[in-house]
Amino acid sequence: MPINVKNSSVAIEPLISTLSPDELLHQLRILVEEGQADGERHERRSYERVSVSFPFTFVLVDETGGPLNEDVIYATAKHVSISGLGFSHACPLSSRWAVLTLKHSKRGHYNVEAEIIWTRQVSAKLYESGCQFVFER
Repeated sequence: MPINVKNSSVAIEPLISTLSPDELLHQLRILVEEGQADGERHERRSYERVSVSFPFTFVLVDETGGPLNEDVIYATAKHVSISGLGFSHACPLSSRWAVLTLKHSKRGHYNVEAEIIWTRQVSAKLYESGCQFVFER
């Protein structure tokens, strides 16, 4: 059942991506491989991450997956791996759970649940956060 988000053309569909976890991991691997220009490996991480820059939106949800409010948050992805995403945004976050809508011109769009692991304020109107994709709860 879709979560209707007012003040936006974005409708969050299922809480967990409509793709199976294996299919979503496959699509994320493709995105990571496409973004690897220099083959740089960050050894302290479980998976390779790639520097990217693309806009996406997300909605904050509670621990049961229900929307906290009607606000859609606009963000810019900075790093992506098959396990998560680093991004910047303009407002503080009031939940550690979110449903992200990722769009790719060649691969379509994906709604996926994420747990926000960390957030820091960079300047008066800029925050950076990191999240892990949640495939099951």
